[in-house]
Amino acid sequence: MHDLVNDLANSVSEGFCLRMEGDKVQNNINEWIRYCSCSGGFLRGDEISLEPIYVCKQLRCFAQLQGYGRIGGQVETFSRFKHLRILTLKEVYTNTELSDGVRNLNCLRYLDLSGTEFGKLPDSICTMYNLQTLKLNGCHKLVQLPKDLYKLINLHYLDLSCTGISKLPDSICKVRSLQTLKLRGCGSLAELPPDLSNLINLRHLDLVGTCIREMPMNMGRMKYLQVLTRFCVGKQRGSNIKELGKLNYLRGRLEIFQLYNINDPMDAGEAKMKEKNYLNELTLGWSGNNEDLQNERSVLEALQPHISLKGLGIRNYGGTRFVDWMDAPYLPNLVSLWLYNCKYCFCLPPLGQLPCLNRLSIWGLKGIREIGSDFYGENLSIAPFPSLEYLEIEDMGELEEWKHFEGECFPRLKHMFIRSCPKLRKSLPLCLPCLECLEIRGCEGLELESFPMKDSSYPKLEVIILAGMTQLKSLHEDMHALFPCLRSLELKRCPQLQLVPQRGFPSSLIGIAIYDCPKLIDSRMCWGLHRLHSLKELEVGNHDFENAESFLEEQHLPPNLTSLILYGCSNLTKINNNGLLSLTSFKWLKIRDCPNLECLPEEGLPNSLSSIWISGNSPLLKQRYQKVDGPGWHKISHITDVRID
Repeated sequence: MHDLVNDLANSVSEGFCLRMEGDKVQNNINEWIRYCSCSGGFLRGDEISLEPIYVCKQLRCFAQLQGYGRIGGQVETFSRFKHLRILTLKEVYTNTELSDGVRNLNCLRYLDLSGTEFGKLPDSICTMYNLQTLKLNGCHKLVQLPKDLYKLINLHYLDLSCTGISKLPDSICKVRSLQTLKLRGCGSLAELPPDLSNLINLRHLDLVGTCIREMPMNMGRMKYLQVLTRFCVGKQRGSNIKELGKLNYLRGRLEIFQLYNINDPMDAGEAKMKEKNYLNELTLGWSGNNEDLQNERSVLEALQPHISLKGLGIRNYGGTRFVDWMDAPYLPNLVSLWLYNCKYCFCLPPLGQLPCLNRLSIWGLKGIREIGSDFYGENLSIAPFPSLEYLEIEDMGELEEWKHFEGECFPRLKHMFIRSCPKLRKSLPLCLPCLECLEIRGCEGLELESFPMKDSSYPKLEVIILAGMTQLKSLHEDMHALFPCLRSLELKRCPQLQLVPQRGFPSSLIGIAIYDCPKLIDSRMCWGLHRLHSLKELEVGNHDFENAESFLEEQHLPPNLTSLILYGCSNLTKINNNGLLSLTSFKWLKIRDCPNLECLPEEGLPNSLSSIWISGNSPLLKQRYQKVDGPGWHKISHITDVRID
């Protein structure tokens, strides 16, 4: 059916549509062609000739359909098509700039130069008074715009995202027809024109990724603005947060920063955030250094959002407590919550009763010493956190205890990450029936000698990452039964860890990574790797092998291993010749920072091996296997992919 429709389209469009695919250009191109598209050969980096379409005097549309094309110095060619209305040169390579010849394209309505190498636009582009859409996103070399932009009286859409623009010309404020202005990722842009509020028809203003620190005066005049991604509160009258109160149609995502500039919390109330029912996501940011903690709490209280809000972020808030509206009755639809560097808060809000909360990230709340009953909420008619699937707790330097909740809790939690909580001593949630990924990293004080904890239940766990657990000594004897779905196990910087189950690791494992666990690696004969028929990836690192020559013993390797990484094994001098030879599926060997390793098991490399990567501080290997000249190069030259760097 697709072919039939394609044939029908070609038949109907014959005579006024032309497709140029690579070097395939039809003969007898007539002058009445209106629409031309190019594709195919561009992807090979070939320079395509535009000469065949010179005869198309009535051309209305030229579209380059696939990126990374080359037209060399032929960009001037397009100035001959005076009736052109659409010109798309997205990601086309040219070795010349646009010339003043574009003044001939005064019928052009749509111009897409995104991803090109143009470093400047000619002043004559401002004479294209019919132009409605101008896309320049990704033009990294573009650092300035023509001064006479005001002449583009019909311009509706201007995309300058990810360009080198450092300043917008003041004349842009006279383009009254402009409805969309995208400046996302313009990292050099530090200010906006002072009269930007004259753009009263603007609907979309994207400022994410800019360095703007203060908004222009009277932003409230742009009353039709629907998308404003970033608002920086200024100190001057007319640039403060009250201007947001006049923007009644804001929707999507809004970030409000520099809230420390609000001296009177009543100004924050005049922003009328509670009335903005179209907003989906809201981020509120302070500096983290304000000493007026009570003022910050009052400001946060006044910025209560509408109950329809789905995403909330609070950054560098300086109050000692969060506010009352961060509870279920006020945020019944909240799906995502992010608390970052609120370092003076000494307790968490009652988040457990938020019925729709799916994702919770808590970073840098260094005043929190305990996660207690307040965290779960007072209404015990439902299990706390009924919808939560992602929980991240990180950089909580003073957190000492996480108290158990008596009863069902986190019934749907799938991903839990606890990082950099060095004083956390005891207690983690014990029963997590849906947990799939668990990471505990940098919790040196955790009083956990055996993993998992007694009476814990994680039946669906697939990924375990344990790092920096200095008191961990053993893994549970019955890991096979406790973790029937386990796929990946990563153990790092656990110096006391030694004992593994007598039956070895769970047979469902696909990948194992062990770094800086000297006692565990010394007991590698007990791992039972030869019984792990599902294991395909093995990583071992940062170990001073005392019995170096016995590493990778043949009888101890998993039979279906495909990948092996050795990292930071400073005393390793040799690899057992017979260790890898019997592995029929082995494909990838990576060795990094093994300074004393003299050679690979040259007589023991399996035929299936297709890639070797030697990197870092591995001088002996690099010298031996240097391409062509290395004395051992001929031993591995048959391997498809050899990287030495």
